[in-house]
Amino acid sequence: MKHRVLISGCGGAIGRVLSRRLSESPQVEELFGLDRAAPAPGAPAALKLIDADPRDASRLKRVLADNKINALFHFAEPARGTAGAVQTFNAAVETSRAGAAALLEAAGQVPGVEKVFIGSSAWVYGCRPGNPLFLTE
Repeated sequence: MKHRVLISGCGGAIGRVLSRRLSESPQVEELFGLDRAAPAPGAPAALKLIDADPRDASRLKRVLADNKINALFHFAEPARGTAGAVQTFNAAVETSRAGAAALLEAAGQVPGVEKVFIGSSAWVYGCRPGNPLFLTE
C-alpha cells in the first residue's frame, strides 16, 4: 500500500529533512506539508503545501479527508528566528500540545488515517535552567 502523508511543521528542521526523505520513497504516493510559513529553500517539488493552523481540528479534519491522508507526522511549533515569531517556551509548548490534540482529534474522525507520529523532546519535561537535575513524573 502506498501512503498519502501529511507533515505538520514541514518547514521546520525535522520536517524539512523528513519531507525530503519521504519525497524519495517509493512507498509514498503523495506528500503534503502543513505549515504557516512559505516552503523552505530546497523543499521537494513533490511537497504540496497547505496553509493551516495545526490547532484547528475542524480544518485539519477537512484536510485529512479531502486529501485521503493515511499517515501523518506532527512537528509543528512556532517559528524561531523570524520577524514577529513567538519566542517563548510557553507558546511553543501550547502550539505543540494543542496541535497534537487537534491532529489526534481529526485523525480519529477521518476514516483511513492509519498511522500517526507525534514528535517530542525533553522540553515536555520543562527542560529549563531553574529545574532540578532529575524530574519525576
